Amino acid sequence: MSVLSLDHLSAELRTRAAELRGAADSLVDRATWVHWSDAAADAMRRRAARGADALRVAAGRHDHAADLLDRHAAAAGGVADAAVAAGRTALDDLCGLAGKVGL
Repeated sequence: MSVLSLDHLSAELRTRAAELRGAADSLVDRATWVHWSDAAADAMRRRAARGADALRVAAGRHDHAADLLDRHAAAAGGVADAAVAAGRTALDDLCGLAGKVGL
C-alpha cells in the first residue's frame, strides 16, 4: 500500500470521526427537545446520552487510528526516501567504477 493510500485512509477516518461526533450531537439535541417529561422521557434522555458518549468514544478511536496511520505513512515515506537515495548512490558508484574500467 502506498503512502498516498495511507493518507487517503487517514483522511477518511477523520471524516468518519467528525460524522460520528455530529451524530452524537444530533442525538443529544433530539433527546433534549422531546416535549414530554416523565420517568420514560428521563430514561430516554439518559439512554441517548450514553449512546452519544459511545459515539464520541468511537470517534476518538477513529482519530487515534488516523494518527497511527499518519505516523506509519511518515515512517514508510522516510524508509522509501532512504531506499531511493541508497539506490542512487549505488548506481552512481557503479557508473563511476564502470568508467574507471572502461565500460
